[in-house]
This record gives sequence, C-alpha cells and structure tokens, in this order.
Amino acid sequence: MKHWLILTGLVGFAGIVAADDFDRLEGEALKQAAASEELRLTLDQDELARLPRVFPGVRSTVLIARTNEGNLARLLVIPARRIGEDGREAPVLLIEQYATFASPGYRQRLARGRDVMLFDGWRFDLDSGQLVPDQFGGDLRLTVTADTRLRLEAEPGAGLIGLQRSPLNGQVQEGRPTPGPRVQAEDHQGRFRLIVAGRWSGPLELKVDGAGQVSGSFRSDQTGAVYRVRGEVVRGGTPRLDLTIDFPRSQMKLTGYLWPEGKHAIAGFAQLMEQEYGFVAVRAGRSPEPPGLEWEAEAIPPDGLVVRLAADGTLWREGQVVEPARLAEDLQAEPGRSIQVVADRSTPVGVLDRVSEQLRAAGFASVLLVVAEDGRDD
Repeated sequence: MKHWLILTGLVGFAGIVAADDFDRLEGEALKQAAASEELRLTLDQDELARLPRVFPGVRSTVLIARTNEGNLARLLVIPARRIGEDGREAPVLLIEQYATFASPGYRQRLARGRDVMLFDGWRFDLDSGQLVPDQFGGDLRLTVTADTRLRLEAEPGAGLIGLQRSPLNGQVQEGRPTPGPRVQAEDHQGRFRLIVAGRWSGPLELKVDGAGQVSGSFRSDQTGAVYRVRGEVVRGGTPRLDLTIDFPRSQMKLTGYLWPEGKHAIAGFAQLMEQEYGFVAVRAGRSPEPPGLEWEAEAIPPDGLVVRLAADGTLWREGQVVEPARLAEDLQAEPGRSIQVVADRSTPVGVLDRVSEQLRAAGFASVLLVVAEDGRDD
C-alpha cells in the first residue's frame, strides 16, 4: 500500500538547525507574539500562502493558536495533497510541528508532536494533542471548499494568529561562546539539549553571572514540567560546571566539563538518588550532533527499548531481525516496560496495528509509534 504526500507551494521542511528560532518561541516571546497580532477565526489557503516566512531557513508557515482552554500553541503548517493507492487526491493540511504551553507563563508544555495530517472535516485538540470527533469540540478544524481550497477554522473559544514578523527580532541571543579554545565561565551559558543516560532529556537554559554563579531552567521531555536549575562554574585549572536540578521530591546533581573545541557540548556525570549516570548537553543549533542521539525524534521511553519496523514488515531489535510470529515470545521476558516502534513512512497501517497489539499482549505498559523517513536499523 503506497501513499504519497505532495507539498503545495513550498520547497521543503524546516531543518533541525533552521527550526531553532521556532523552538525558542515560548514563554514571554510566545505571549508577546500572541498579543501583538490580530486573533482570527479562519485562515484560508491563500491567506496562509501570503504570510511571510518569519524565521530564517524555515519555509513552513508559522502560526500561533489560542486554545479554548486559554493556552497558547505554536505550529508549523504546510498545505499539501495526499494521493491514495487508487490515485485519488485529497487536499490536506500537514501540521509539521506543534507545541502547546500552559497559561499564564507559557513555559510548561502540555502537548507536542509532528506530522499531524488534517483531512476535510477533521478536528484537532491542541491541549491534548489528539484528533477528536465532532462531539468533543477541539481547537482547530480543517474545511475543504467546493473548489478544493483549504480553510483552517478555529473552534468556539479558540483563535488563530498568523505571524507577520519574528517576535524574536531584537532579542540578544545569549550563549555565544568566546573565541579560542580557552574555556571561560561565561562560555557555559546558553540553551542546550540535555540527555542523561537516555532516560531524562529536554532543553536546558543556563545563565552565568560575573561571579560564576549559574541560574536557569530545565524542561523535561518526559513530564513537560519546568524545573529550577542552580549551580556554579568552579574556576582554577579546567573550569568545572556544578549544577543542581530541583525536582519536586529529589535533586539531580550534574558535574561536567565544556568541550574546548567549539565549546558546543558539556559532558560529565549526574547523580540522582545515590545513583550515577552519564550525561551530555549539546548547545542548541549546533551540528553535527554526537552520533546516535536523535534530538528531534519523539521522546524515547525511559528504559530506552526500541524496535525498528521496516516498510516490508521486517522487525529489527538490537541489530537482529525478529520474526513477527516470535515477537511476543521474544519480548515476554521484559513485561511492563514502555517501548518505541520506529516505522518507515510507507509501512501499512495494518502492520503497525498488528505489531502494536503484539507488544501490548507481551505486557508492555505503553507502545510509542514513531514514523521516520527510514525504518532500517542503521
């Protein structure tokens, strides 16, 4: 079964580095952007096409939505056409990325996702990140007119904003390291992507004052909550970064060193509940990324178990092919765990359903399906 998606009037998707400004659109910047533009109830396809590309390198249209619960969401959208296996075309709106943040501070993330496809009449609830039927309301609804033009409508209580300019223009971007290989205390400030042992991950923002004292925040990919970060840069010899992340009932302490070449990564060890783990934090917008870390993929389950599903139905685990009939038996020894299934875009829905059912029958608490460009185990 083959399905094709043709983008309409656009050349491609926003890259990982190019989307960094979009990722910064939260908190006060998101609030100010929503207050500075007109709140609308509809945006048709022509109006979407006329909106400027407000972030360099991002070719998708940037929208802000106010949900019917008073929260704010950022979206990257692309008009497209879906071609079915019988050759028939259907106009769709591809929500390439979205993230919804809780009022009033708009820092705590409620939902996020990517590659959500809206067909004619479909409703999307941004607060929960779910497609919903008519009787459950939602925030956005796509309508296709008689001449096959798209119209994005806000449901009662919600609204849409098409950005005319970047809300980040004029902001001083902190976190630019000093030139040369000598590490200074101020080189540790900026926005990083933190991963601890593959179990905890999220954006880490650090500020360093003249005395080397560090303040900031960490937003967990796993919970969506924002936690306070404090610490210091210990001078003398090679500067050392000591951080504490204050969780509700525990503290995670990190000790790390900034790489002198490029100053784009911090690596070291973390301690939580008397257990030690390795961590790495990579400065936002830097590439190439360390091998094996897919920053923009959906959150890997806390136990890190991943099964890859190729388009031909071949299942891979730890570099080995797993026969579908033996999948439940092979994984039965690990009940109660979460698991991620990375599938090729062209994988039939029936195959995804069958694998998901097998995994749940094997005792997995949750199954996360992630659609990737390539489902191969490489």
